[in-house]
Amino acid sequence: MGWFPFAGAAQFAPALLIGLYWRGATRQGATTGLIAGFLIWCYTLLLPGFAQSGWLDASLLTEGPWGITWLIPYGLFGLAEWDIYTHSLLWSMLANVGLLVGVSLFTRPTRLEQTQAALFTEAMHPNLQTTSLSTSLWRGQTTQGALKELLIRYLGSQTTRRVFSHSNKSTYSADEPATAELITRAEQALAGSLGSASARVLINSVVRGEALDIESILSILDTTSQTLEYNRRLEQKSQELVQIGEELRSANERLRELDRLKDEFVAMVSHELRTPLTSIRAFAEILRDSGQLPEDKRQHFLGVIVHESQRLSRLIEEILDLARLESGRLTLNPLPLDLAALTRHSIDAIAHLHEEQGIELIVSLEADPAMVIGDQDRLEQVIINLLDNAGKFADRHQPKVYVTLYRHRHHFRLSVEDNGAGISQEERERVFEKFHQIQQDDDIPRGAAKRQWFRAAD
Repeated sequence: MGWFPFAGAAQFAPALLIGLYWRGATRQGATTGLIAGFLIWCYTLLLPGFAQSGWLDASLLTEGPWGITWLIPYGLFGLAEWDIYTHSLLWSMLANVGLLVGVSLFTRPTRLEQTQAALFTEAMHPNLQTTSLSTSLWRGQTTQGALKELLIRYLGSQTTRRVFSHSNKSTYSADEPATAELITRAEQALAGSLGSASARVLINSVVRGEALDIESILSILDTTSQTLEYNRRLEQKSQELVQIGEELRSANERLRELDRLKDEFVAMVSHELRTPLTSIRAFAEILRDSGQLPEDKRQHFLGVIVHESQRLSRLIEEILDLARLESGRLTLNPLPLDLAALTRHSIDAIAHLHEEQGIELIVSLEADPAMVIGDQDRLEQVIINLLDNAGKFADRHQPKVYVTLYRHRHHFRLSVEDNGAGISQEERERVFEKFHQIQQDDDIPRGAAKRQWFRAAD
């Protein structure tokens, strides 16, 4: 390695050497010194090389920047008699060491730097692991027996034997005083398992005499408070993770349930669509294959085909409405209308189905007319769905459906009620959930309530 890179690499020496022997050195001081040393190294060796190569003005080497002669790179501050490498190394080291010491004197090291300084400032001491470090930390005394009981309690017998086996004394005596080396090794073993602050406190509990100075006590308190804060944050984060885990688990179960209900819904819709299609196909094939059918049967079959086609169109329209509603593209056309007349029209549309099923329809329109503002097609669809669902939930033996329209304060209330068993208490909150259907005693999914109503404003 030549002198040029040696001068650059030498800038790390002050931070390394001073950091080993001086406890007051700080990170800010070392960083500032390194930056200053490298800048002067570049100015006194690197920039002149650029000037000699023609990349910079050659007057920099003879007149200095802006004509300032005491800033000439090869003769900084008038020191031009030395060779360029010694000259660069001198000024860079002076700046490096001076700023490291100066900045360190006026800055305070962090807790981490204090801990590292306590470990590294004695790194070159020949008796680091024996009496020097121990004496500086422990000025009290304890017996080997008390120290051994403490180690067995927190570390176990095997680790305790290993600690005592490294002692300079070959024999163990419970009443003999423990050496500083043994106390230090015991503290190091405890620190490896419990932390340095806790180890210091435990050793202090069995050492008689003054074990810690004020600085050490404050350091233990700082470390303990910091550890408690970390534990508190860790516990808080753990609780948050547990809560998030429970929420994710609940959401996953809910998604599984929705997926199952969606499959049931699709199966039911497929069945509902298949029924009218089967009827239409069957009667259409009869009409095609039987050319000598009586006119009354032909008209009956055609009526069934028309009826099932209307039913199929209504089912498809409801599915499309559901898709538009889910995507937010369902549009309404509110206009003034008579809710009583609309109710009668809806009853007429579904009355023949109730007659076929033997359902008694009891109508009471107390408010007639009942002028409201709404979308006529959507309101009629709602009323027909309510009447159809009420018929499905009515009593099997004597099915009845009650339709009532009356004024309620400043609104009109339309009520559709059947005389069936109704909805259990635990199912009422789930009636309006997506894809959810109520299971009756016959295990057939249903979609209506015993009493259904909505209200419209004047």
